Amino acid sequence: MVFKKRKGRKKKISATTPFLVQLFKDYIKDWKDYQGFVVCTPKKGLGYTRLLISSRTVGFFDRIWIVSGVLEYVNKESMGSFEAELYRKLKPLECNIVRRGFVRKNWSFAPSFYLEKIRSLIPEFEVSNRLVDRLNNNAEIMGLIKSVKPDKFSISLLSLPIEYQPFARDEDAAVKGMVEFYKSPESITWVVTLEGMFNRWIGIEKKGREVMDLMRKVCKLVLDETEIIRKNLNTSS
Repeated sequence: MVFKKRKGRKKKISATTPFLVQLFKDYIKDWKDYQGFVVCTPKKGLGYTRLLISSRTVGFFDRIWIVSGVLEYVNKESMGSFEAELYRKLKPLECNIVRRGFVRKNWSFAPSFYLEKIRSLIPEFEVSNRLVDRLNNNAEIMGLIKSVKPDKFSISLLSLPIEYQPFARDEDAAVKGMVEFYKSPESITWVVTLEGMFNRWIGIEKKGREVMDLMRKVCKLVLDETEIIRKNLNTSS
């Protein structure tokens, strides 16, 4: 996916606003429709550059909502050799939530499965548990994960060149694109994505607040880890 400047008129929140935008209204300044997404400008306290909301149907009646927080750390115009090396230090941190157990579910973060595939193609690439360990040891974040119960939750860098994006659903093509981006990164943009159901029943407002609190805390932790790695790289260069 390419995150470009978006055309179209920004809209304020009203009675005709999409359901999830209304649910998150306390965290959103304005929104617009763009190529199948609802693109939201978040309020400052959330930490992200923007929020993307989309959905897909499951079965006949159920709907899965996808909420992505986009954090632009270094844009294309500001990329240089130092920023490219920083991207390569950050890429091994990517991770997602893993759920184990049927009756009593246990949640934990684990490195993204894509990282091992990248490692098989780039000998010097090493998977890192730095971010995984910080997330798993953060009681507030893990408490919110257990309460929200997302179907999926991932933290990754925008890592596909434009020419590979039409083939992103093909795993081999996606990995090949990630390898090319790793060698010549075009930006440093974190994407935190949560997928789950948001049904209109009692307690949905509480769940909405917990989702945004989770997104905010994860953004803060990811940004903090990014700054630490940047400072360490700056010291060693």
